[in-house]
Amino acid sequence: MHCPIATPSRTPRPAAVLTLRAGTLVLICALLTAACSNDSTGTVAAPTDIAPDVTSNDLAAPPDAQTDVYDFDEGTDATGSDSFGDSGSDTLGDVGSGECPGGPFCTCTQDTQCDSGACITTANGKQCSKTCGGASTCPIGWECQLYGAVDPVSMCLPKQVSLCSPCKAHSDCQVGGDKTAWCLDYAVDGKFCGATCASDGDCPDGYGCVDQKDGASQSKQCRLKAAAALCTCTTWGKQSGLSTDCQIVNSFGMCGGSRSCGPDGLSACSGKVAKAEECNAEDDNCDGKIDNLAPDATCFKTAYQAGGSGKACEQDGDCLSGEGCDALICKMILGKCPGKPTCTSGGQLVCTDAATPKKEICNNEDDDCDGLTDEDFFVVELSTGATVGVGQPCGSGLCAGGSVQCQTIITALCTTSNLAKIEICNGKDDDCNGKSDEATCVDDNACTADNCDGTTGKCLNPDLKSCNDANPCTGDSCDKQSGGCVHSVLSGASCSDGDACSVGDHCEADPGGGALCLAGAASQSCDDGNPCTDDSCDPAKGCVGLPNAATSDCYSGGNGTDGVGICHNGKKLCKDGKFGVCDGEVVPSGVEACDGVDDDCDGFTDEGCKANALEIGFAGLAGQAAVGDQAAWLELGGESLTIGPANATGNGNSTWTGLLRWLAAWLP
Repeated sequence: MHCPIATPSRTPRPAAVLTLRAGTLVLICALLTAACSNDSTGTVAAPTDIAPDVTSNDLAAPPDAQTDVYDFDEGTDATGSDSFGDSGSDTLGDVGSGECPGGPFCTCTQDTQCDSGACITTANGKQCSKTCGGASTCPIGWECQLYGAVDPVSMCLPKQVSLCSPCKAHSDCQVGGDKTAWCLDYAVDGKFCGATCASDGDCPDGYGCVDQKDGASQSKQCRLKAAAALCTCTTWGKQSGLSTDCQIVNSFGMCGGSRSCGPDGLSACSGKVAKAEECNAEDDNCDGKIDNLAPDATCFKTAYQAGGSGKACEQDGDCLSGEGCDALICKMILGKCPGKPTCTSGGQLVCTDAATPKKEICNNEDDDCDGLTDEDFFVVELSTGATVGVGQPCGSGLCAGGSVQCQTIITALCTTSNLAKIEICNGKDDDCNGKSDEATCVDDNACTADNCDGTTGKCLNPDLKSCNDANPCTGDSCDKQSGGCVHSVLSGASCSDGDACSVGDHCEADPGGGALCLAGAASQSCDDGNPCTDDSCDPAKGCVGLPNAATSDCYSGGNGTDGVGICHNGKKLCKDGKFGVCDGEVVPSGVEACDGVDDDCDGFTDEGCKANALEIGFAGLAGQAAVGDQAAWLELGGESLTIGPANATGNGNSTWTGLLRWLAAWLP
């Protein structure tokens, strides 16, 4: 498609590299369409679909700073110029002239510098406008209006040029032919320009379309939504030199000031800061009155005394604690008496009704105006050591129930102090010191407790303390003069070293100055002579005998008989630490029997014995019993005949042997 473009007669500038954003592409397409529909005028139609680029912190910032509220495209480059890629120009490629200087929205100072012949005022300052064929041909924030007093031409003119700029009256906000912008009140922050609107959509982001009143008049104006938000300054606001009144508020009052747009943006509110009213012929709290002191204001008359740092000063704060500035020298303050302050017409403070401070005396008055009466005069309560001031109760013991009173202008005394007596042992506080019978029974012995029995009035002097150090190798005593314990070493004295098995333990001096119990050289012998115990020594218990199971030969048959004849010893067994009975011993029989053995164990057999019986055993040839386990036997004795069982060992010859023995016994 070929679209003829009308261009002004001037030397064209070299084409620059074209950098396009997404919004710019849409913008160029719209411009190309409009250009092709009007070949005769060469008018460049402005886009209508480009939204302003506004942030919450720069709601009314100029398009050449951080936002593009009124600009032709939707953003600016880093330099603040409105570039479509040609660094500083508003060119639309080959549509119209589109280049700076002279192109639409280029910076200008007069109409002749613009291709459109219109250098208009914008929020960014003076910029070239462009012709238009209706509202739809101008960007958002602009409108198509007649421009020029003679032969007016339809031009894109900016709306909201003064939005959020400081102002004092509506006229400060009405730029060019705009008579609709109002100066809106933002309370203590000042007044700032609004812009006429029908709805929120007519206002930049962060603004709302709000009903405003001015007397009987009413208008809908764009106004910041956030109560704490402050307007920023546009280029137009900085160039206009406008300012607004503001207030500085604190606990003392509210003082008026002003603020304006400067190179660094909106200035802080400059002005006086309210403070407490004082006598200086000034309105310190900004209430419109001079030296109107508060109803409860107080002043002081100060007196000084000798002493102090002597530092040079201009006010009390230059001095140390307890000092004040008197005649430019830091001195000790004697007192400060309050009064009612008044101010002279020249702003001088006069402290009326204030007493002159003086040194405190005992007179029931506050002489130095410190809120205390006779505070320098007191007595010390002996019972507690507490300081008791004038007018307070005092006394103990016999002196109880008194009060401290001024005795002279320089002394105070407890009214019952004259009742005090010398302390004696009687159970009473005679000297009024809060103690009874103290030090009345002193015996000059530091080792005894000097106690008084107040009931009987007698002194008791028991030992105050024990000096026994539990060391058996020291002699312990108390020094009557000092009351300290004395421990002398008992060298050579017997002692116990704790080992029950050592013998000869004795005391010796310790090289460190103490006393030690040393073990003896001998060891404890624990043999108890009892063969039924095993004897040993335990260091903790001493000698220990444990029962054993030993055995021993035993015999009770008399000397010389053990092992003779039938006699022999037995055995006895240890049990529970001692021997039991003798078991198995054979002792001499009292009668020697005619039995062929030594029954009385005297070394002789059957001595003095005659046979009077015949015992014949009947045993088998093999020596076996004829009846059961025993053989039958026959005994002939005297006239008797006895038959009974008997052990029959041997052979058949035993019968004859027995008979011969019987016969031999009867022979003379």
